[in-house]
Amino acid sequence: SISQSEAESLYSSGSVHVPSLPDTLSVIRGLGMRLNIDPKPNEGEEEAYAEALIKDLSPYQGEDWFFVATKHTGVTDALDRLAPWVPCALGI
Repeated sequence: SISQSEAESLYSSGSVHVPSLPDTLSVIRGLGMRLNIDPKPNEGEEEAYAEALIKDLSPYQGEDWFFVATKHTGVTDALDRLAPWVPCALGI
C-alpha cells in the first residue's frame, strides 16, 4: 500500500502507468478525494493508454469521484468508444 502523499504525487506528475495504480486508486477513494487524471501518453500510444486506464478504473464503474481530463483526443476518443462510463473531457 502507498501513502496519501505518494498517491497525490503520482497523479500530479501525470504518471498513471505505474504498478501501484490500483493501490493508488483505492487509497484516494478511501480518503474520499476527487481524482483528476491527466493522461500524458506518447504519440501513437493513446488507445493502449486508454485501455490500460479502463482496466484500472473498471472496479469503480458507475462511481463519480474520478475524471479524466487530457489534451490527447486519441485518449478521449478511445474512452468514449470503449468505456462511455468513464467521465472524460478534452482539457485546455
